[in-house]
Amino acid sequence: FPIIIFILNIISLYRCIGYNMEYRQTFIIPLICACIMGAATGLTYYCVYKLVSSNIIALIFAFAAAAVSYFGSMYLAKKKHL
Repeated sequence: FPIIIFILNIISLYRCIGYNMEYRQTFIIPLICACIMGAATGLTYYCVYKLVSSNIIALIFAFAAAAVSYFGSMYLAKKKHL
């Protein structure tokens, strides 16, 4: 349902005011950054958990890795004007 509403809103914006959405900046780049974040977070959690066998410590490191990897890759994408 939300996807249908989203598509209908985009069509309405295009028809009423001629707005063209920047799909690359809005969807593609954040999707790639989210994939990088997921891989980095999963790998960090797995490695830290194997080292210390503590779920809480592994989660703390995984959350930190998630923030750094997502915002870092978004920063690099903006800096390179992708």
